Amino acid sequence: MNNLDLINKRINELLSKTHPKELKKATLYAINANAKRFRPLLTLTIIDILGKNCKRGLDAACSIEFIHTYSLIHDDLPCIDNDDFRRGRPSLHKVFPEWLALLTGDFFLNFAFETLSNMKTISDKQKIKLIATLTKRSGDKCGMIGGQILDMINSGKSNWKTIYYGKTAALIIAAIEFGCIIANADNKTVKKLIKYGENIGLLYQIIDDLIDHETKKQSILTNTKNPEIKKIIKNLYTSTIKTLEKMPYNTKILENILRKIIDQFPTIKL
Repeated sequence: MNNLDLINKRINELLSKTHPKELKKATLYAINANAKRFRPLLTLTIIDILGKNCKRGLDAACSIEFIHTYSLIHDDLPCIDNDDFRRGRPSLHKVFPEWLALLTGDFFLNFAFETLSNMKTISDKQKIKLIATLTKRSGDKCGMIGGQILDMINSGKSNWKTIYYGKTAALIIAAIEFGCIIANADNKTVKKLIKYGENIGLLYQIIDDLIDHETKKQSILTNTKNPEIKKIIKNLYTSTIKTLEKMPYNTKILENILRKIIDQFPTIKL
């Protein structure tokens, strides 16, 4: 069974006892919406690269996906992005009552921390580190919620990098930090991998915005001239490759992830 299958199987096991039944139906609809599981796969990949058994981090990886899922549910609500579709099918609030979608997002947020607290494969000290990391990266100043708020209220005062770091890179960094914590990585390795996470998070959101702009959807970088965008992407790419080259591990899979992100927008040539 590959890592993706392991994650999907464990997610559904963890959610199998969800009650009441209306909540269970909503959670399963939201979590099984043709997701790539990029963040939990990244956690398991880091553990593998650092030479440990990735199965030890399976529940931690699932908790990252629960946080990501809650954020998508809330983003789609009429009060935020008002999106009717998510991953090629109706958003949760279009299939279920809006109030249930809101509460389902709340459930995933809480269940992520419950899942971490119940882990049996790691020490209590590691649990505390994981909980502290997820709280920080999904929270305000350095986190997903803070980035989303800046994006909502942005009037030219907030730097695009600050917004992208929060709304996208922060949770990717959390996924990497999770792998480092579970594998007991040294501080030098952690710093390099966090830098990698920051860069691919920024690139991921830049490329996503470029794709949105191609379909006439407005984004932060809409008014940025193409040569400038390409320069930003090239600098982030070069910086990331240099970071990986300094590591005493086989990081080929991390390079491939970087390449796949950029390949989503074929007109970018490096």
